[in-house]
Amino acid sequence: MGKQMPPNVTRKLITEGVAAGLSLKRMVNL
Repeated sequence: MGKQMPPNVTRKLITEGVAAGLSLKRMVNL
């Protein structure tokens, strides 16, 4: 990986990952 990702892209990926994890947990708890 020679190129650095822009901070906003990284933040978006982290936010989406957290949201996906939360929705997964919610589905498991149902």
